[in-house]
Amino acid sequence: MSLFESRPLDPDVPVIDRRRAEAYLAAGLWRDEGVADLLRAARLRHPDRLAVVSGTTRLTHGELHTAVTVAGRRLEGLGVRAGDRVVVQLPNCA
Repeated sequence: MSLFESRPLDPDVPVIDRRRAEAYLAAGLWRDEGVADLLRAARLRHPDRLAVVSGTTRLTHGELHTAVTVAGRRLEGLGVRAGDRVVVQLPNCA
């Protein structure tokens, strides 16, 4: 049984309990950063390094940031606001 089969798909339900998360943070196993934080830091440190490869598409960290910014502005133009939930569906690729 996978994690997704065993837990409700509710973004307000934590995947890990607070005590264990705090222990991981204290041990230095986790940092209090999200994916957006990590991508932002990579863009600032290495804007010209390769970040994404999908088929023939190759994006540097700088190009990825630009693409995400454009997508975010398009969503804002459609009325999406901070706190709204958005589903992104992408094709499968290897």
